[in-house]
Amino acid sequence: MKISIFPLMLFVLMSCGGTPMAESVLPPRDKTPPVLLDYSLEGPGEMVVTFDEPVLAEGESAQREPEGGIEITGGDDGTLNIAFLPPCLPGSRNTLHLDVCDEKGNTNWFLFEFYAPNESQPDILINEISPNGSSSRPDMVEFFVRSGGNCAGMALLLGTESHRGGMYLFPDMDVETGEYIILHCRPRGDEGEISETGDDLNLSSGLRSESDIRDLWPAEDMNLSGTNGILSLVTLPVKGEIMDRVIYTNRAGKDKDKYEGWTSTLWPQIEELSAMEEARRGWYMEGAVITPEEGIPSGQTSSTRSLCRSSLSDDKDSRDDWHTVPTGNSSFGRPNTDEVYEP
Repeated sequence: MKISIFPLMLFVLMSCGGTPMAESVLPPRDKTPPVLLDYSLEGPGEMVVTFDEPVLAEGESAQREPEGGIEITGGDDGTLNIAFLPPCLPGSRNTLHLDVCDEKGNTNWFLFEFYAPNESQPDILINEISPNGSSSRPDMVEFFVRSGGNCAGMALLLGTESHRGGMYLFPDMDVETGEYIILHCRPRGDEGEISETGDDLNLSSGLRSESDIRDLWPAEDMNLSGTNGILSLVTLPVKGEIMDRVIYTNRAGKDKDKYEGWTSTLWPQIEELSAMEEARRGWYMEGAVITPEEGIPSGQTSSTRSLCRSSLSDDKDSRDDWHTVPTGNSSFGRPNTDEVYEP
């Protein structure tokens, strides 16, 4: 005897009633992995990492470079506390690999770079710049040490924190109050281009080296913009604080110009700085946007006429601190001249 099951199946489905099958009463399953929101450094030995949800860290898979121990706690509120054992070297570049999962078993992994804070850094100013150099008198930047310390981790950025070209990372070196430091931005690869990071300040014989003055040489060319540029001195390349900022230009403001008179290349940097809080901006701004008239005039610079601060290295975070020196009066490695170039 043949038995048809189709009517029975139809009866069962019709008898269930309630919510249609297409609209499940079960909550949707969480399939989204944890998202890293931010991290902060609490000295060279501790990091706080924040996620968008509670997480569990797979401690055995965590790795750091340079190698060292890692201890992870927390996670219930989306925040992991990471201790480095031993602590990272102050000012050093490090990487961290971290595997995490959420309460539903969704996993994610992260690999990011960070620089360990250096609490012993000096107070340094950008004191003189030669942006319009030549083959015989290349671009240079001079720094003046207002109070001594250790420079590890400091960085000079050609641009701003988010929009930058070249970068010079200062080495682990101790400097004293009153010192001058010269960064030779355009190395030629000569044997005498030796960075003087120790006590002997007469090791370098590269072009325009100065006796008894600390000469530094970057590994790669750091060609400065001849007429329009921003230099930013920061405590760390990533998540660092501003130590000093210099904005120079040969431009003038223009009404109804979408770049406010700036070059299209410099405009993203100007926008970034203008949106910052005053303490992080490091430059005077009267209105809503930094104008070219608030930058240091650079139109009269040459390979023999630099831009420099006063002989007292005044720092009011404005163009008023700076002037163009007369021809031949550049003073790298010595106190600045107060004489002003007159065309």
